[in-house]
Amino acid sequence: MSHRQEKETQILSLLQAIIKRPEMFNVGSVKDIWLIVFGFEQGANYQETLIDFSLEFRIFTNKYFDNSSDVSWEKLIEFHATGSNQSIKLFSVVLNSFLDRDKISKNS
Repeated sequence: MSHRQEKETQILSLLQAIIKRPEMFNVGSVKDIWLIVFGFEQGANYQETLIDFSLEFRIFTNKYFDNSSDVSWEKLIEFHATGSNQSIKLFSVVLNSFLDRDKISKNS
């Protein structure tokens, strides 16, 4: 496993842990998840990996919600969710679809 793949795995593991137990990470909505991702983007060790993830996930999320303009992923999820807790659940659904799409393209 390359260094980049290790970072991606660590980031995705963190996101899955947050989704599973948001209270443990003081996360109340998808906006809080975005803040964590943004904070990691600012860190030198994860910057390139997370910027790539954020860009790809933003593009995917816009397609997922059939949105013709370029809107950040957390805003789209917040818009389509019915509340803060629902936004975390919806983030989980969209993230899993994103990861499944990634697995399918790697296996093709």
